[in-house]
Amino acid sequence: MRVEWTTRSLKQMKKLKDQQIIRRLYQKGETLKNFPNVPGVKALINHPYPYRLRVGDYRLFFSIKDDKLEIIQIEEVKKRDERTY
Repeated sequence: MRVEWTTRSLKQMKKLKDQQIIRRLYQKGETLKNFPNVPGVKALINHPYPYRLRVGDYRLFFSIKDDKLEIIQIEEVKKRDERTY
């Protein structure tokens, strides 16, 4: 399976300042070539994107069309604290 990064996801990755995080996101994104045999992937329900991959505090949202896996968006997860609830 071929992995393609959208321009949106590449722009989001460029905004990150830590090169180590960028490298880790890219490496994890490239492991999606072995989909569906990738740990950490979850099919989403009632969400604009069909799948997500957890990478630390970040999530890679992607879809699959024909023989192409397209990484659409990268999103940072905001951690909850004691005042969240």
